[in-house]
Amino acid sequence: MTLEDELKRLSALRERSTVVASAVERHRADVLRFIRETGEVRVSGALDPEENPARDVDAKCKKLELQRVAAEAEINKLVPEIAPLAREIEKIERGIGAKVHTGKLAKQTQVREGYRSVVVRLLEAANALSKLSHQAMAIFSDASREFPAEEHASGQDIVFRSAGLREVWDPAWIGYGDVSRRDVVVGNIFDYDRSLVDPADRVAINKMHQEEHNRRRSREIEAERKSRTDPDMADFERENGAARKRGETVVTVKVHPRTDGRPHRGQ
Repeated sequence: MTLEDELKRLSALRERSTVVASAVERHRADVLRFIRETGEVRVSGALDPEENPARDVDAKCKKLELQRVAAEAEINKLVPEIAPLAREIEKIERGIGAKVHTGKLAKQTQVREGYRSVVVRLLEAANALSKLSHQAMAIFSDASREFPAEEHASGQDIVFRSAGLREVWDPAWIGYGDVSRRDVVVGNIFDYDRSLVDPADRVAINKMHQEEHNRRRSREIEAERKSRTDPDMADFERENGAARKRGETVVTVKVHPRTDGRPHRGQ
């Protein structure tokens, strides 16, 4: 069964469930009304027998009883539908939910693959734009040195300053001494999927160095935190810090029993 067919069936089951639930509630309200009206008829017959003869009271009560029984019969006929309808609706909803999720996963894969291919092209374009910007600037610089001024000769074309070239590149794509736009793009791509970036690229190298620095700093912060709550560990960290400054091998901790019940550090 296709997803469209299941949606149609689900809609029909929900509609039937609503109809059944409404009918049951209506018949239950009728049962209560018939019971109430029967009581009212009997009370009125007892209070005013002349106005409400016993024969009329019995006839009215009998009619109301028949109506009550009929309403209860309808309830008994409809109630068995409620649970199966609910189970079937829940089953279809689960199935539809799973199919929708599967469809979204497939669409996600398609989107991710398409995006990745574009990112690859963007990385290539960023590298190419940076390289071409460097080349254009180098050619312009050489021309500026070779043709420092405009020159004229009779009957010949003009030799223009800088060979008539103009600066067309964006310095931000070169970024000497600063992070270039190329580096920003490559850094974003690295953060998205580092497998796309050459590990030897300066951006990748800097990113990995920063990550290692952050990990090392996190370890140091954790060690400092522990040392504040563990006196023995504080001594240990101080001694290790001093040993590292002296270029000595970092010592390890050996724990021995203490008479006060706390662990004791020894070397």
